Amino acid sequence: MTRNILTALVLSALTLVAGCQTFQHAKAKDALTGTLSSYEGTLRWGDPVQAYGFLRPEAAEGLEIPENIGNVRVTGYRVVSPPVYLSDDVVTQTAVVEFVFVDRQVVGSITDRQRWELDPEQLRWYRTNPVPAFE
Repeated sequence: MTRNILTALVLSALTLVAGCQTFQHAKAKDALTGTLSSYEGTLRWGDPVQAYGFLRPEAAEGLEIPENIGNVRVTGYRVVSPPVYLSDDVVTQTAVVEFVFVDRQVVGSITDRQRWELDPEQLRWYRTNPVPAFE
């Protein structure tokens, strides 16, 4: 009888741990969806300078924002490779960003290969590679 109780307790504990991990993973996935949507909206409808606010603080430290960024208006953002999990806390995504240089009315596009990492304590995703230059 004692062995059956012990087995039941162990199985209950394992189920609880698995449930917590699944819940944490679901919360992290929701946070990623929100972050990627916010990043897209910031680039597409906001000021491209604000994209630098998505960088992990260590990655942004000492980084100089390109001078020409105030002359850029993003006209399109298309995800060409949806999020791919490299691990539970590292994701890549690729988007094509179309833009125009306002002063010259010159159209351009860049391929934005993004790498995102989760800060599990804050449950926040940070971009860990540089924001591409609009050239």
